[in-house]
Amino acid sequence: MRVNLKVSNVSLKNINKNFGEFRAVKHLNLEIQHGEFFSLLGPSGCGKTTTLRMIAGFEFPSSGSISFDGKDVSYTKPHKRNTGMVFQNFALFPHMSVCENIAFGLQARKIPKPDIIERVAKALTLVDLTGLGDRKVTDLSGGQQQRVALARAIIIEPNILLLDEPLSNLDTKLREETREEIKKLQQRLGITTVYVTHDQEEALSLSNRMAVMSQGVCQQVGTPEEIYQNPANTFVAQFVGNANIIEGVVEHSGNIKISPNWQFSKKSLNGSLKPGQKVSLSIRPESFVFENKDKCDTCFDGKIKNKRLSGAIVEYQVEIGSTIVQVRNLISDQTFERHVDDTVLVAINPSKINILNAD
Repeated sequence: MRVNLKVSNVSLKNINKNFGEFRAVKHLNLEIQHGEFFSLLGPSGCGKTTTLRMIAGFEFPSSGSISFDGKDVSYTKPHKRNTGMVFQNFALFPHMSVCENIAFGLQARKIPKPDIIERVAKALTLVDLTGLGDRKVTDLSGGQQQRVALARAIIIEPNILLLDEPLSNLDTKLREETREEIKKLQQRLGITTVYVTHDQEEALSLSNRMAVMSQGVCQQVGTPEEIYQNPANTFVAQFVGNANIIEGVVEHSGNIKISPNWQFSKKSLNGSLKPGQKVSLSIRPESFVFENKDKCDTCFDGKIKNKRLSGAIVEYQVEIGSTIVQVRNLISDQTFERHVDDTVLVAINPSKINILNAD
């Protein structure tokens, strides 16, 4: 089996998918690049798995087109697309050994037996299962079964690797370990990979780029950093990480007023805003810090309403004006000096304030 597989770029243009009267995917446009690890992220029912199944050929679009390297494959059958699929439940054959499961796709393609033996041995090494080939898959751990499913998908040398929530059945520690193995394997192979997940941490840690979906609509496409730091709307801000969504009104001075005792000055914000305009601000909990210096444009008096330690992180609920915000800081000596009902000075980095959903 080749270590550097042929890679493909995937283009989805104005894709719609209907199931009767229900439209599961709406006007979806995506460009997935050669060798890219691209994630489809969103809650259950958002259309991400339907999109993956259309790329695989298990579903056909109701309208629009899907192309691999410029070739239209919208209505091409799955076995003619040369994609490798890893399913959520792994879909392994329980009566077969590890080797037999991995070899299944090659046997279906009538590859000569000596070649199958050689490629299976290389695949076992690639996914760190050497010596386990004769075992029944039912005798393996969940993580080992997941690697068998990966080996079966890549042994056919696909142009595109498709993974549908492959870690959802694993416990937390094993999920984290296997996530790193998948990323290393993808980088080693250099294969174009499309990964479906509802887990934001998975998408943020694995992806070169990602698309966030909701109710069949793509809300934003970008790198993990772009999506986390500059969410396109309130849904993205709240679904990818945690965010304080704060409602305000633009005053004639250009300032944004949150409450009588809390407003942002015009110079601390970017964008053309009109007086009377209602806006939503998105601020990540870690963008707030406690200060001991004099007031500044983005420093506000607050009162600690709740405090919780979470490993190396301390999480606060702080009341500023009439608004409760979430504040997350690394633990420090000052952590143990701040208590519930203490008055604090809270500062915000202006570059971390995102204006969303302006009228």
